[in-house]
Amino acid sequence: METTFSAAGSKTTEDLVGDMWCQAVGPKGRDTNGDMLKVSVGLQRLQRFLANIKSTFGVNIHPTIAMQLGTVRALANAIDTNVWPSPSDLILMRDGEEGDVLFVVAAASGVVLELCDLVQLLSFPGKIIGLQLPGLAGETEPLTSIDAIAEHHKANIMAYAASGKSHIIGYSFGGIVTPDLARKLSQAGHTIGLVGIIDATCYEKYWPKSEWLKAAAKRIGRKLVEMKKRHSLQESLSFVMHCARIAGRYVQRRLRPSSEPTVAENSAYYIGGLDPVFQRVRDANIIAFESHQPGFYDGRMVLFRSDLGDPNACDPYAIWKRTTPELKLVRVPGSHGTMIRKPFVQKLAEEISICLASNSAVKG
Repeated sequence: METTFSAAGSKTTEDLVGDMWCQAVGPKGRDTNGDMLKVSVGLQRLQRFLANIKSTFGVNIHPTIAMQLGTVRALANAIDTNVWPSPSDLILMRDGEEGDVLFVVAAASGVVLELCDLVQLLSFPGKIIGLQLPGLAGETEPLTSIDAIAEHHKANIMAYAASGKSHIIGYSFGGIVTPDLARKLSQAGHTIGLVGIIDATCYEKYWPKSEWLKAAAKRIGRKLVEMKKRHSLQESLSFVMHCARIAGRYVQRRLRPSSEPTVAENSAYYIGGLDPVFQRVRDANIIAFESHQPGFYDGRMVLFRSDLGDPNACDPYAIWKRTTPELKLVRVPGSHGTMIRKPFVQKLAEEISICLASNSAVKG
């Protein structure tokens, strides 16, 4: 990475990077030697932080590199010296004892920063390692199938050579990857502990028919409530036509042949305007998500399901109970989005910690 910049005024690089980090995360980012992975940051804030560094210093730092460096001070030193670590998709989120290792699979953003609050609250003596998605370092192409992502993570875990059990948890998109990853590791002779799915559902094409019909009825109900707010006949007719188009697309997604390729830009899950690196990783994840039908894992799994769930998804229990001989359901407060944030994340961390410590939950 080539660095070209002129520091503003008398401020050092560390001062400038520290100011940018505080702008991104608030007062909790003031400690320039504090671990960046102890501060939960969403994708948009991380994107703004790295964009500010690029505009100020002329250096393009990929998120994986930033998290490997770990602190604002280390990041500033790398900018000054132009010495950077080799990119890796394994991120040490929390150090610990040798032996059992907990692997945390990133969600659709590809980065594990959004799960930092959860990781810091877990009661677990071993190391906790984040499995980020390939492509974030800008040196490899992102993967467009769950099987390929699971194979990539398996290779990284096997190379890490943990001496004890490997526990695996994944949130949302990461939860879809988790059973496939556990199956591949088990088939390779690896000792598997907890396999935890945190509020993950597959693409609606692969929902059980009864769940798909329930979800359709709920959507119709919500639209009828919205229609009551229309004040004129013309508004009502326009709204009905809008709903008909939505319903048509909903049915079309259900009936689309499995062999038909997904175009990320046409997906209901598409979000544009991201940094090019984030954009291509997320687009690849959409393709992987919409083409994946969950397979069978011949082992115990635990589903951590939010009480409020995702209004646009079906009950994840209905999906995962068909893919394993034993599925334990653990209910936690909050919605799909808030369950990993304070204050609800405390309960989620408590339940995961119990499962990690329980022989019945982690026995392979």
